[in-house]
Amino acid sequence: MVVGGGTMGTVLFSPSRSWNGSSRELHDYRVGLLGPFVDYTFVESIGLHAQLLMGLANVAENGSGSTTTTAWGFGVSLGLGVGTWVSRTLCLGVLFRGQLAHVSTSRTENAYGGSPGNPDLLGIGVNESQTLFSGGLLVDLT
Repeated sequence: MVVGGGTMGTVLFSPSRSWNGSSRELHDYRVGLLGPFVDYTFVESIGLHAQLLMGLANVAENGSGSTTTTAWGFGVSLGLGVGTWVSRTLCLGVLFRGQLAHVSTSRTENAYGGSPGNPDLLGIGVNESQTLFSGGLLVDLT
């Protein structure tokens, strides 16, 4: 069993965002988690292990040519992997990992994104929350 602190992140390039039937392309969209984690090996012979990280979540979206919008909240990441032992304490393999984050932000100034119907056309005092899930198959060194 490994217990520690860590960070995990996902970057989506060229995603689109929709709101009220309108959408626009973003330059990038980043989801990050920071907090304590546990990684436990169930079957040592094949390096079968699971991991859990819970903590602070951050989402940052960057529209091409505009400022970055950030939101904060809570997130959790679960992973399940297998591998082969390359030394007495290191296992190299693959890991399926999913991240779930719930974040929110409050606009304290006018955020005007251009044309009517643009998802960034928000006014003062608008509260926005998002729940996001991302997953992936990764190379893992534990």
